Amino acid sequence: MSVDNSGLENNTRYSKTLVSAINKFKKHNLDALVIVNQAPEQTLFNVVERRLAPMSHDLAGLILPHDHFGTHLNDVGLTEHAELEKENFKLTGDVLAEVWSMNVLDEHPVVAEYINPSPIIDEQLKMADSTLALDSVIDQYVILKRLD
Repeated sequence: MSVDNSGLENNTRYSKTLVSAINKFKKHNLDALVIVNQAPEQTLFNVVERRLAPMSHDLAGLILPHDHFGTHLNDVGLTEHAELEKENFKLTGDVLAEVWSMNVLDEHPVVAEYINPSPIIDEQLKMADSTLALDSVIDQYVILKRLD
């Protein structure tokens, strides 16, 4: 986890940063979590940040269409139509690729394109969704048992 130390709210000792790190640690069942941060006023010298800044500036004011083909979410914000979600995500990726391909970094043109995820990713997502659903059912069962 990388934290920019440009202000007090990003300090690695700040409670919001620590809570976020703890939640990621628990959510992903990690064995270790390393938090790194830039020394104050040193981000100017970070090569990656210098190259990403123009690409980030291109996104200022850009509105990305999350539901161009229609909404894929139900009333509580959960994905209801996976294929529609993928189509909307692809369109957003195409828009970003088009915008970023107009850049030139260090006298080299930027070439960006959306690449469809492999089918293996779909299987991994199905497994993750199944695990979340099972965890939810188990949690509800435990709560009901405690109430009895």
